[in-house]
Amino acid sequence: QISASSNFNVMLTSHGSVFSWGNNSYLHCGFKIKEKIFQPTKMSIPLSYEDELIELIDTTKKYSIAFSNRNLCYMWGYTTDRFGGFKEYFMPTSHHMPLHFALSNRNTNLAHKLMTSNHINQHDVNGKTPLYIACNKGLEGMVKELLQKKCKIGFK
Repeated sequence: QISASSNFNVMLTSHGSVFSWGNNSYLHCGFKIKEKIFQPTKMSIPLSYEDELIELIDTTKKYSIAFSNRNLCYMWGYTTDRFGGFKEYFMPTSHHMPLHFALSNRNTNLAHKLMTSNHINQHDVNGKTPLYIACNKGLEGMVKELLQKKCKIGFK
């Protein structure tokens, strides 16, 4: 799987290895140096579990994200609140399920990729389903798609 933005690329192999290359000025490629990476270079994402594997990647103009088989999200690159060191951007954001994360950030391309998974009726730690989040964010197309897939609006 390859995800590309206008300045950098991220690739996921069938064995769960992640490679990146391109403009790394905002740590988009996940390396501490703020220089261009000219060839695909293997990243070292500090996973939280020994049996954890990266299953899905995505890039935006500002950051990259990887989702694991343990429903953890790992982000790196530029965020609106700070430029950060390498370690800050690989911290797992376990309070978000992958589909919840995509919808919360209005990343509908990523949300479409995640729709085939079994995430549509999961509740996050706040008890919200993806349908609740899509409604709250005003994502009309996603709401329609979730309703067609019989997603529950439920709130725990």
